[in-house]
Amino acid sequence: MKHKVKLGILLATAAAVLVGCKDDISVILPSISTNKDSTSIDVKPSGKWTYDNKDNYYNYDDLNKSDGKELKTKLFKTIGTHTEIGYKSLVTVYRDSDARSDGTVWDIYGDFSYSFSDVGNYKNEGDTWNKEHSMPKSWFKDATPMYSDAFHIYPSDGKINGYRGNHPYGEVGSATYTYITKNQAKTGITLTNKLGKSSISGYSGTVFEPGDIYKGDFARSYFYMVTAYEDKVASWQTGNTNLGGTSYPGLNVWSLEMMLRWSLEDPVSQKEIDRNNAIYGHQHNRNPYIDNDSLACSVFGNYNSNTKQLCSSKSK
Repeated sequence: MKHKVKLGILLATAAAVLVGCKDDISVILPSISTNKDSTSIDVKPSGKWTYDNKDNYYNYDDLNKSDGKELKTKLFKTIGTHTEIGYKSLVTVYRDSDARSDGTVWDIYGDFSYSFSDVGNYKNEGDTWNKEHSMPKSWFKDATPMYSDAFHIYPSDGKINGYRGNHPYGEVGSATYTYITKNQAKTGITLTNKLGKSSISGYSGTVFEPGDIYKGDFARSYFYMVTAYEDKVASWQTGNTNLGGTSYPGLNVWSLEMMLRWSLEDPVSQKEIDRNNAIYGHQHNRNPYIDNDSLACSVFGNYNSNTKQLCSSKSK
């Protein structure tokens, strides 16, 4: 019986390799499973990569052998070097990465229908859009290349961006500011942005909570930032932020658990895939957490009992 089981595993592995060898088929890697000793979960990269990898940007075979801190460092070595496009050039990038089908700006906070020329002063929601450092630039002291990295900088309504300020992302208990979109861009989307006291255990300060349908987007942007800048993130500001002062995991505990949950509750969308591809054309690096949404669990799933539980639930 043991020989039959081993043969079955070998055949299954061979089949997976054969599937991944064809250029027109995305690589499919093993699924998450629970280890026998139940002290940790097997979170090596799994699921379907959405990037065809015809340019061999990723070494799938090597990535498939690792998880946790080691995998994060391998990803850092892949994505950490990119072309710095400059802050003023972000608008050029946005015309490829953040334009709706009708050519208007994809406002990730207010869902307003802005033209790319609608940049200026604001007094109310809906007046203008500007560039939102989803990871506030003050956290890394306005340093480059983070200052102009398009993967974490989004077009957003100026007024709502102003309310967000430098507050960390979180979940609000008692709100001091709430803005609910009114389908301005005729997308059928309802976004509720809130500012107020954190309801998450581990942080009692003021947080900004974005709309539910973009929480996964922001989580994957943060996973990208702490990975692409693994050699720098430990020195960034930790007080009243989502950061933890370490290269791994990079985020503080309450933020890691929350953002891992956000990434699972709001899976990768076509918007993110298109944006990832467009930014790659300008910066020449990618967000791997979009290319394979199982990587969040692969990198962070074994960090503590709560992350293990979240990622184990995903595999069921």
